[in-house]
Amino acid sequence: MTFPTILFGSYEVGVGYIDGDSIPTGGLRVFIVPTKNVGPIPMDIGITYVDQFGVTKTTTVTTSVPAIATAGTHYQMVLNSGDTGIRDVTNITIVGGITGDKFNLESWNEGIGRLPYNIVRSDQYPQWTESDPMKT
Repeated sequence: MTFPTILFGSYEVGVGYIDGDSIPTGGLRVFIVPTKNVGPIPMDIGITYVDQFGVTKTTTVTTSVPAIATAGTHYQMVLNSGDTGIRDVTNITIVGGITGDKFNLESWNEGIGRLPYNIVRSDQYPQWTESDPMKT
C-alpha cells in the first residue's frame, strides 16, 4: 500500500527555504531528498519543526548529506530526543553545500500516522483437529 508523499518544504543553497505541506495530527518521519546531485561540499542541515504533539522545536543535532550525493537518495532527519515525527517544518538552517544544491524535506510514503490492519472474522464454533493420533 502506498500513500502520497508529503512535501514539508524545499531548499536551494543561495536562494533559501520554500515552505510546503503540513499535517494536522500525528507525526511523520522526515527525509532530506536531494532533487539534483549534490556538489563537492557536504551539507549539515538543521530544521525548526512542529513535533508529533504540536510543540515547535529546533533540532539540536544537524543531519549530514555527503558531497556528491545522488539525487533521490533519502537521508532520515535526526530529530530531538523523544520525538518520533513531525507535523510541519517552519525553517531550515544549513552549513556547507554550493550555490544551486537543492533538496526537499518530505515523508516517505508512510501515510498520515496510520497503519493498515486486517479484520478477521472468527469462527464461533471452531473445530478441533487432532494432529497426533492416539496410540492404543
